Amino acid sequence: MTIIVNVYLEQTKKDIGIFAGSKIKKNQVIWVPSNLRKITREELEKMPKPEKQFIIKYACALSDGTIYVDNDFALFWNHSCEPNTKLLDGDRDVRVASRDIEEGEELTYDYYDDRSGLEEEGFECFCGSAKCRGHIKKEGR
Repeated sequence: MTIIVNVYLEQTKKDIGIFAGSKIKKNQVIWVPSNLRKITREELEKMPKPEKQFIIKYACALSDGTIYVDNDFALFWNHSCEPNTKLLDGDRDVRVASRDIEEGEELTYDYYDDRSGLEEEGFECFCGSAKCRGHIKKEGR
């Protein structure tokens, strides 16, 4: 992944997050797929348990179903039920700002939109948004 805006990492209440180092305008491209660690489901099954657990927790998928793990700051991109980034219309792999983002604001996206679906149980959400769904799980799982 390549994050193409000015960002920095910072400790959040629960994890590490990615924060805007300067203002980002609505619809500005933030992230473009590149330099990915791609993983097949067969490779995943053969991994030692600790590595497999890491992949299951942090992997994402491209629109073609390819599983990958970020090789840069994008690994720390946290979930929100009311995110400030979205996938670019017409290109389901490029992420853009869904609204103006202020300097110092955490960059978030809705994990529900990710196509990897590796975490079958889903997870409890603590995003604090007024639209928080409480538990994030893919439909049909």
